[in-house]
Amino acid sequence: MQYYYGKNFIKSLKAAFVSGGPAQRGAKKIREIIGGIHTGDKTPFKNFRTTDWGETRLKNCIKYKLDENYRLV
Repeated sequence: MQYYYGKNFIKSLKAAFVSGGPAQRGAKKIREIIGGIHTGDKTPFKNFRTTDWGETRLKNCIKYKLDENYRLV
């Protein structure tokens, strides 16, 4: 499996974290996933469920539901 994040990802993650509320909860979950990836966890997404409809616009991608308003593709 390959992981990729765009040039604005870290900046957006930091902004979400400092904004508080649901954005901060989503950012915490993403940090948990990134931590698992960096420590060599073979299943960093094991505690996260996929969305009901998936991601059809991008081939070979999985869309995870972080909470009611935030998704990770």
